[in-house]
Amino acid sequence: GLNVLQAQPVSQVEPPPVAATPVALQSLFPKLTGRVVDTAQLLTPSAALYLTQMLERLEQSTTDQVVVVTVPSLGGYSIEEFGVELGRHWGIGQQDKNKGGLLLVARDDRKVRIEVGYGLEGPLNDISAAMIIQNSIIPYFKDDLYSSGIIAGTTSIVRLLGPAAD
Repeated sequence: GLNVLQAQPVSQVEPPPVAATPVALQSLFPKLTGRVVDTAQLLTPSAALYLTQMLERLEQSTTDQVVVVTVPSLGGYSIEEFGVELGRHWGIGQQDKNKGGLLLVARDDRKVRIEVGYGLEGPLNDISAAMIIQNSIIPYFKDDLYSSGIIAGTTSIVRLLGPAAD
């Protein structure tokens, strides 16, 4: 009995089924309506205007395109996957230069990420992005000061990317 069963080769024709993700990733993406896309409603109107003007100036002086985006939820996806796919979906940064970036805040998941295209990885690498999040953004978020944290983080990004003659 038992020895015969153990000796049988185990054959598995297909990989085990993966649990279906409840919502398709792209259906979670907000529309790209400008340099600030605040679907989680974390920004005051004056903060959104200030950020828009700052990011316009950055793009005019460097051609770097940075978008601040807040979403209510990541829908079960990792913030890394969400950020990469959203950047691709929106086509941030000119295609030939890939000099685009996102400051992504997921309100309900309590996650923040700075996602950059290859063209910006020199000045805005993983270490500098992590430092900006830890030192400029998180301290404000801990006190529920989302507009202030997003402004501080965006200001740090712009300082890193902006022209040296500031």
